[in-house]
Amino acid sequence: RGASRGAVGPGGDEEAASFAAVPLAEAGGALLCATAELRPQTVAACNYTSRAGRLALVGTADMHLLLFDLDRRRLVRTVAASHQGETWALCHYPKPDLPLFATGSNCGTVRFWDLSRRAPVVGRVLKYGKNQGVSALCFSAGGDLLAVGHANGTVRVLLFPELRLVFEHAASRTQARISDIKFGSAGDVMVVGCHDTNVYVYRISAGELPGQCGGVGLDPRCVLSGITSGVTHLMLLGGGEFLVANSTDGQMTAFSTNTGEKHGTAVLKDQPWDGPWTCPYGWQVTGMWAASKNLSTGDINACCSLERWGARRDGPGLLANGSNDGLVRLYNFPAVHECQGRRAYHGHGAPVTNARWAPVGADGGGHSDPPCESFLVTVGGDDHAVLQWGVRLLGRDEEPSPRQNCPWVGEPVQPVMVSAHKRPTRAYAGYKSQRTQLWGHDEGADEEPERVRTRACSELKSQRTQLWGFDDGADKESPASAARRQDQLTGQRQRAGSAV
Repeated sequence: RGASRGAVGPGGDEEAASFAAVPLAEAGGALLCATAELRPQTVAACNYTSRAGRLALVGTADMHLLLFDLDRRRLVRTVAASHQGETWALCHYPKPDLPLFATGSNCGTVRFWDLSRRAPVVGRVLKYGKNQGVSALCFSAGGDLLAVGHANGTVRVLLFPELRLVFEHAASRTQARISDIKFGSAGDVMVVGCHDTNVYVYRISAGELPGQCGGVGLDPRCVLSGITSGVTHLMLLGGGEFLVANSTDGQMTAFSTNTGEKHGTAVLKDQPWDGPWTCPYGWQVTGMWAASKNLSTGDINACCSLERWGARRDGPGLLANGSNDGLVRLYNFPAVHECQGRRAYHGHGAPVTNARWAPVGADGGGHSDPPCESFLVTVGGDDHAVLQWGVRLLGRDEEPSPRQNCPWVGEPVQPVMVSAHKRPTRAYAGYKSQRTQLWGHDEGADEEPERVRTRACSELKSQRTQLWGFDDGADKESPASAARRQDQLTGQRQRAGSAV
């Protein structure tokens, strides 16, 4: 029940709008009521003269945006839905015939999203409570199991698509956060990384074990210890025989999942990794750090590789990462060169917490021309945003298109383009000034004139000389200056000799 005063219609006239109490379940939102706790926060109502009639847009405190038809008192559609807490968990269904991915947040909910429709799957929401925030998700290689890791150290395994619980285990005795979960490509092992510096290994069997149900059994095999700090990311190699763990202090540790023995990273030399590479530390991603020297340990929250995609099935792959500065960066994979090219993309209003490529061949929807060849999904922390990116291979002489499709606008937006031979517009100059004040530098500034650049270099050398007492970057002396300095030194020696 609510009331809105002063709603403005299409003609600009203020009108008084009032709403009677209408049960949402009777208005066509029975399924929505079963999956969301709706608390209306704001209501915007307008009288439209089109066939749409009078519509009301309702925003809720738990991240829902609902469109109502006031004349028919019906829910038209759910415009937007999101998690109420920070989103850290993200995983794709492994087979391209079902374009689906799941996300989990600190509020204890798991949501499913349709990649092709670019919309949430209404009615498929799992709730575990705020004290059991979801911090990790992973599908098995066959897609029949979904593992859920919680912030209190609990691990659950569900049958998919029934979403029926078949296994639950309190892995961490200290109730530390589960950070990552991985299934082996052979489907016989599951590893769980935790912030208590341990990795928990589980054996998966086709038959039921004592206390299990659903035709699948999971049994704790061993606990891998000896990691110097909390585990952040995991990778399985050699069909699940070896394990690589990344930790918060930037270390990379290797184990054998069969014996639990700790190894040096040399044993991983010829081992193929299971699935895409998702560890921020390793020789495969050293260029990701070398190319961005302003990033420190812990600034990159997630990365994911994509190989054998589109027209580059025999060429290098792609590597995408998300960092605390809110940028999504794209590299070639493997990323091993310091000077390799990269691209950075804006979109999130908070640190990017996770990034995952959709399976090759998955339908990402849309009708771009030319069509996208693969799709990337990223999630943000405080911005509660789930972004879907389309990727395609540029032609030999083709430049990236400056056009950006904004769904909330409905038409392409042409950004300001400035030529190096023309004077920047006033709006662009103001934008550069704001960016310089905010970040301390202007990475997109035009080339400075020779006079300004020379004066800046002179001031820099003068400051360096005053600060350190010498100028190691000074230009070479002219012959006349060198001759005068030699005469001064000769005179000083002569005076010193006469004094002795």
